[in-house]
Amino acid sequence: MDYPRFCGFSVGQFNFNDIGMINLEVSDRQLLIALLKELPELATERSRQQILQLAGLGELAPRINLGGQTLIAISEIVSYLSRAC
Repeated sequence: MDYPRFCGFSVGQFNFNDIGMINLEVSDRQLLIALLKELPELATERSRQQILQLAGLGELAPRINLGGQTLIAISEIVSYLSRAC
């Protein structure tokens, strides 16, 4: 079966849990963080807050440390969202 592709991943290769969230392997998580840190839209704390707002996750922004270096902030976002769901 051909699955849709996103950033080089086939949707079919992800492991979904019972509530529809994606469980990422460590290597996939590292790749996701590496891809996201290159997005200029996530380069500043303010832009990270705005992206979360646009994604409908604005209420989570105060709970996540969005400041500091891009790599660290993106890792915080991915970690928090994987725990929150």
